[in-house]
Amino acid sequence: AGPARVDRPLEAGKAHRVGPFVVETFPLPGHTPDGTAYRIRALDLLAVGDHLSSIEFPFVSSTADYRSTLAGLIELLRHDPPGRVVPGHGPEHTAAEALAVAEADLAYLRSLRDAVLGALVDGADRERARAAGLCVGWRRAGGGGGRRGSDAHTPPPQRVPPSPGRER
Repeated sequence: AGPARVDRPLEAGKAHRVGPFVVETFPLPGHTPDGTAYRIRALDLLAVGDHLSSIEFPFVSSTADYRSTLAGLIELLRHDPPGRVVPGHGPEHTAAEALAVAEADLAYLRSLRDAVLGALVDGADRERARAAGLCVGWRRAGGGGGRRGSDAHTPPPQRVPPSPGRER
């Protein structure tokens, strides 16, 4: 089929007139460095690409960027909510549903960071720190867990014992 055709790139962080609509663009780094959201107020719509999926866990290129993006989306969803939020994967959401996904994903990424950092502080090497991150359970309230941890019996977060020879 060949490469996708781009008629007009829309720079993130600006508003663009596209036909009868004004399309506001917001950078959403974290899944990819160039992720972008598109808001069309006339349609009461926010398209968020690979963020806020109710069928996938947060797949990140940068956990710090993804956490920052989620914090910004949470702010927007609380204080300037659109009627419809459309992720790139899964069903569309109301603002309240998208907010619940964003809050759960942010809590998961913070737990993941805390588990890995905790293991490193305890003297773990890279593999043991990775194992600590893999022990972090992921699920959302209401059972919408996605690819990892959708089972209601996802184990709670666990601490990995310190590396041999290291005491806590």
